[in-house]
Amino acid sequence: MSLWLDESYLKQIGFRLEGFKPLNTHVFNCRCSICGDSSKKQSKRRGYFFEGKDNLMYSCHNCQTNITFAHFLKDFDFNLYKQYALEKFKVNAGRVETPFNDSSPDVESFMESFKPKVIEEKFNSFYDGLPTVAECRPGHIAYDLLKSRKIPRKFYDELFYCDNFPKWTESFTGKYSTLSEHPRIIIPFWDNNGRSPYFQGRSFGKLEPRYFTYKILEDSDFKAFGIDKIDRHDVVNVVEGPFDSMFLGNCVAVASSALNKFHIPGCKHRYIFDNEKRNKDICSLMRDTIKQGKSIVIWPSYIKEKDINDLVLAGHDVEQLIAENTFDGLAAQLKFNEWVK
Repeated sequence: MSLWLDESYLKQIGFRLEGFKPLNTHVFNCRCSICGDSSKKQSKRRGYFFEGKDNLMYSCHNCQTNITFAHFLKDFDFNLYKQYALEKFKVNAGRVETPFNDSSPDVESFMESFKPKVIEEKFNSFYDGLPTVAECRPGHIAYDLLKSRKIPRKFYDELFYCDNFPKWTESFTGKYSTLSEHPRIIIPFWDNNGRSPYFQGRSFGKLEPRYFTYKILEDSDFKAFGIDKIDRHDVVNVVEGPFDSMFLGNCVAVASSALNKFHIPGCKHRYIFDNEKRNKDICSLMRDTIKQGKSIVIWPSYIKEKDINDLVLAGHDVEQLIAENTFDGLAAQLKFNEWVK
């Protein structure tokens, strides 16, 4: 059975599929890359990956395409398909018995946390009724904010707009009931089972606090935006804010400055802290990360911008900056000592 292999390769290309997100166990949704889906309504997502007999299938409700994932991948990325075909041959030949070579208890516990659990009925359609930012169109406060921050267009379909944040949250918490009426962008945090354990509400203008992060599902302790899209065979970039993560491949945002507390067993990580050398808490966390022997980005002295989004707005090549300024061990300690002066 190669279902796990198909899903592994699907998650590698997921960030390249517009509107891609998991809906349920072995079910994924996106805009159809074959027919382009609806040209009038950018929020339409009528492409589905789902479990077949022993693999993934792909079907589009618009162009009526119905093919195997292998066929889809071959047309979508032929070079990756060749790698996939070789690995599938090994699986069929019995040379690969398990999805991952690392079978340590920590990895098993991590994968166990991704198994579906019973969710209260009221969370099944949690974001129903909220328009996506893509549906808001140019001129709308939410659309214009993302455009001004140069957020990649593919994320407009994944973020929601809420015009009365305190009222919307009344159905599941009284935490924000004392706030005055105001709008926010809603940023869902999805896991690998199509659940949204957390969401973040981002304000407009100078309203503080800028971000509220709320835990929806009490049976989940895993808080990370983008965890549903990562390739655990590649280096996982770890940043603080979801907006920052949208500019990097294979990246998660933990909605906290304590980046080094995030760890996926069996994966390699790169921790990318904000550029705040006058912030004692950030400096302390960076020191701890270096002492733990982890890879970390130490920003060059000429960089004055605070975070990745600001770097993008300033015209920097962020991925090149990160690649050239990633250190660990003694080199990281020496670079940190220079940076913090």
